[in-house]
Amino acid sequence: MWTTEEAFVIDAKVKFPGALVLVLIRTFGLWVYVPLGFVGWLVTFPWLVRIDATIGEYFGWLDINFCTLLLKTVLRPFVEGAVPKLLSVRMIPEVEHRIGLLDAY
Repeated sequence: MWTTEEAFVIDAKVKFPGALVLVLIRTFGLWVYVPLGFVGWLVTFPWLVRIDATIGEYFGWLDINFCTLLLKTVLRPFVEGAVPKLLSVRMIPEVEHRIGLLDAY
């Protein structure tokens, strides 16, 4: 297992074409995984309340893991260095990243 600080450190360097593709895929992905994530949040709400996770932290966790998954799969040829690890569900309350309104445009 790794510490929280190690989980949030990103040592990967993404080359320009990969960064552009990441932004485009993430932009369109937001339109899919935010509505699905909201349904998932409604289903898991009782459990998330017990671990003191807010909806903002949940969507931040979802976004970080989506981008990490892209870097580990589709964009792997464009990544130099270590790819960040996926964050476990128990780390949701510690996530500081938030999805902004303009991220989907």
